[in-house]
Amino acid sequence: MRFLGIRWLIDLNYKDVFNLDLVKETKHFYKLFLDINLSDDKAREILGIK
Repeated sequence: MRFLGIRWLIDLNYKDVFNLDLVKETKHFYKLFLDINLSDDKAREILGIK
């Protein structure tokens, strides 16, 4: 979870430097480490994005 948190903080603070798709990153992380398939809506909910 820390790895995902670091990516989230990077996106919050350096949007102009790093072009991250946090929804895609979150879905990939959950599939890779937790073997959970997330929908885009669920990933946005986890991230607190509307």
